[in-house]
Amino acid sequence: MIQPFFLRKNRFLYEWYLGMLFSRFSSKMKRKTARQNRNKGRKQRGEDVDGLTGELLTGSGRFFAQPLFYLFLLTALWFGFRRVKRERRHFHTRIYDVVHDLFFPLAAGAAAGAGLTIAVLGLGIVIPAAVLLLLSAVWLLFIPFRNSRWLSFTFIGSVTLLITFILPESGSGSAWIDARLMEISQLSLQSAVWFLALIMVAEALLVLVNGPKRTNPLLVKTKRGKTGGAHEQNRLWLAPSFFLLPAGGLAVAGLGSWPFSISEAGALGLLLFPIVLGFKIRSTNSYPDAAVKRAGAGLLLLSAVTAGSAVLAMFYSPAAFAVPILIILGREAVFFFNGRQSEKVQSVFFAREEGLVVLGVIPGLIGEKLGVKVGEKIIKVNGKSVSTQLELYEALQENSAYCRLEVVDEQEQVRFVQSSVYEDDHYQLGLVFVPDPDNGTLSNRALRYSLVLRRDRETIRSSEDDHLHEKEAAASSEAGADESSAEKKTAERKNRGKRANRPLASH
Repeated sequence: MIQPFFLRKNRFLYEWYLGMLFSRFSSKMKRKTARQNRNKGRKQRGEDVDGLTGELLTGSGRFFAQPLFYLFLLTALWFGFRRVKRERRHFHTRIYDVVHDLFFPLAAGAAAGAGLTIAVLGLGIVIPAAVLLLLSAVWLLFIPFRNSRWLSFTFIGSVTLLITFILPESGSGSAWIDARLMEISQLSLQSAVWFLALIMVAEALLVLVNGPKRTNPLLVKTKRGKTGGAHEQNRLWLAPSFFLLPAGGLAVAGLGSWPFSISEAGALGLLLFPIVLGFKIRSTNSYPDAAVKRAGAGLLLLSAVTAGSAVLAMFYSPAAFAVPILIILGREAVFFFNGRQSEKVQSVFFAREEGLVVLGVIPGLIGEKLGVKVGEKIIKVNGKSVSTQLELYEALQENSAYCRLEVVDEQEQVRFVQSSVYEDDHYQLGLVFVPDPDNGTLSNRALRYSLVLRRDRETIRSSEDDHLHEKEAAASSEAGADESSAEKKTAERKNRGKRANRPLASH
């Protein structure tokens, strides 16, 4: 090493110079090493992000390969077709479209699915693909019952978990079935219990928030044999949610830690699976929104109990076996006692002596624009009191371009609403009423014919009355003429008698 001339005779300065060079070299090497580590970390993170993105895309594509998705579409359309057929039979018009049961709950179901995805991935719940296949098979078996309450995954998942307790690990004689049975046997009981608890919470929130909206009116027979109104909600929600599979392209070591131990799996996969939630309720006495919210509150309480049982199962594993039984019996108890509670109050949808009770409101028509709600009562139309659908139709015909309604709400408060009426508007302003005691529910043609017949009868009756009056007047005039002629004859006889008795004049 060449020494500077001023350091050749000064050893202290020479050593200081060497230390400075070594320190600079060490700092340079540290910066180089840190730069290499950063580049390596970025590359690793990029690979992880690419792997996660690829797995998300693959899992999303698997959604359309699930038979349950297409079964759900067909079932929702079938429910909608049956509902429209019933509405036309009861009210001679449909309230909602056939696809209403499919599209209206879509946004709420998607929001619930997003929440479930965050919770499932956050907790690290791993569900084998064979268990999801078994869920789909059990769901298919309950379709013929046509009850959304039994098609919900809170019920189907509980039944499926009970089935997994009794399934063998092999011995079916089929290699494919034995492989599926082996996958099912690897299901973590804690993951299954927490999955049920999460979808129980999601269902309760959906019933509370989206369940009271757009219930379906129908006609039922009362205990006295008369026809009355009721409301039913038979709703299904599709909540697509991502699940972790025990095999895939995601390394467990690079994904952090979860509350549940999944370190045994070398890699995980993602699957977007169609979670189906639903409920069915019928309200004959109370208002439909009140009945649905009461059921939702009961389900929310049950979900809290289920979550507590899931927490208990983490410390005392035998408690996990009671969770599916708790959900099945608890849900049925909630809906049973909700129906009993509705029977204790006075019926809402029955014919009144004064006014027409609104049983349903068709979306997008005049009734909805005026703010008329289910359960309210219309007592006057265009200043004329109405108590039957025929009187309502007649009052609307008196002023076909304008209507003014006097409405009584749930609190017995009276308000006035008004609107213009056009030629192609609904003949009852888009409102469906409780059937009349005598005529029931009439179609537009039947109301028109009934009104024409009523007016013809009134015309005939008035003409008959006029004819009768004319006959009576003619009879009375004839009787008066006879009396006058008799009086004239009597007077003539008297006059003749007087002339006969008069003495002759003497000449």
